[in-house]
Amino acid sequence: MLFTVEDNSPLIWIGVVLAVTGMSNGIQNIGLQNLLYTFIVPAESGIASGLLMTSRFIGNILASSIYGVAFATGMNVGNMNTMAIALVVVAVVLIPGMLYVTAHEKKIYS
Repeated sequence: MLFTVEDNSPLIWIGVVLAVTGMSNGIQNIGLQNLLYTFIVPAESGIASGLLMTSRFIGNILASSIYGVAFATGMNVGNMNTMAIALVVVAVVLIPGMLYVTAHEKKIYS
């Protein structure tokens, strides 16, 4: 959806794109927390929760750094496309790892 935003896109369309992106992040966050708690024993929930939050904060710092690099020359469509490509690359790298971990962990705890 980020590729649909152009220089002359209406403000309402930009808002819709950002809202959809934000909703998917919120849904993913709830699923990630639920998945985490299915793989740990209750005695380790504090440690696991702390590690999850630390990982999220490190991800936020890295994302801010990528935004800074992508938009260093200004906010324009070319830089937004660069950012969208970076997000796709990160997703392509992370999704197989997430699928592997969830399949592997379910076998261990089942």
